[in-house]
Amino acid sequence: MLAALLSFARVYVGTHYPGDVAAGAAIGIAAAGALYLFSPARRLVGAVALRSGELWDRATGRSASRS
Repeated sequence: MLAALLSFARVYVGTHYPGDVAAGAAIGIAAAGALYLFSPARRLVGAVALRSGELWDRATGRSASRS
């Protein structure tokens, strides 16, 4: 919802053309679909996200209690 609102706002103020926003949305949807369909890529992205979170928690001194 936030992405749609920001997209509308960028077109409204003249920062982007509607085609720019549509192309960006299409690329985002295609990338999300590819990650959903190809489980090895999905697992890789999940592992990177988990490791990044652990590193961030360690850097900020937070204790990570994830299940």
